[in-house]
Amino acid sequence: MLHFGEQIRRYGSLKQWSTETGESSHRTQLKDPYNKSNRSGDIYGQMIEYYLRSDAFAIRRLNIAARRGENAESGGDSIEDSLAGVRFTSEQSSSVQAKTISFAQLLTSLRGEDLQNELCRATNRFLLSRKINISPEDLLQCGVNVYHGIRIPLNNIYGELLTQYVRCTGEKSWNGQPARHDWVWAKASNKREDQEPAYGALRGRLPYRLIKLFKLSADVGGPFWCAFVQTTTPAAGGTPERASSMVKVIKPTTGSGYAVISGDSIDGAAHLIPEEPDCSGIQNKGWMVNSHIDLATWNEVY
Repeated sequence: MLHFGEQIRRYGSLKQWSTETGESSHRTQLKDPYNKSNRSGDIYGQMIEYYLRSDAFAIRRLNIAARRGENAESGGDSIEDSLAGVRFTSEQSSSVQAKTISFAQLLTSLRGEDLQNELCRATNRFLLSRKINISPEDLLQCGVNVYHGIRIPLNNIYGELLTQYVRCTGEKSWNGQPARHDWVWAKASNKREDQEPAYGALRGRLPYRLIKLFKLSADVGGPFWCAFVQTTTPAAGGTPERASSMVKVIKPTTGSGYAVISGDSIDGAAHLIPEEPDCSGIQNKGWMVNSHIDLATWNEVY
């Protein structure tokens, strides 16, 4: 419970203990169904039927949107075409093209030689996964556009289209505060029809922390919309802890703790609570995945 004070100061009231959720449900679960009824006869039965039908249509809209995203073609010059709706944004404006630099200059913008080496290795692994073999010297000369945020279109449970904003400002401060390196959900495994999704309650996704957002242009292929991320792995196979009902994720114990992923694998913003608050001065080793924050709250806070 040490993190409660810090979380309230940063984000306001804790939604899982707020009456706002129940109060706002009166409109969708009671007022709207009553207004749609004929206000006579079996009113309660009409209200329940209306609510169930509305929920079924909302799920149908989500399924259609998900299927469209899976079948979206990658290619073209626009950000929307390349990432099936996920949009990288520059520091100035989403309509302004980010300044082009070399991959070597991108490396120098990272603090520490270890992190620079991790980006090189992760980028090579990313390109090799796409059957692109490029020498280290040629990689350093590749053109790069750096971005500072992502806009992600998502549907809420009512089928309404909302936009989620995540930030990655690199070494630059954010509105007078420390640099922003938000957490995102990334699709980390491909589910087959005869299998349950990987990672237990995480349903085939893992939370990653953004370090750099960039577009990589290579002579042998691309462009590639990339995110350099700090990776996590689920503790206890993704089973929620009994006390908090939340999944705990930790730093990988083997291999590299960093990766370069494609922008179209980013599935939304994640909200993680560190086991050790920043003010404690103790090195944090794990995070609790907060499953109680919704889109409207995220956009209001961030």
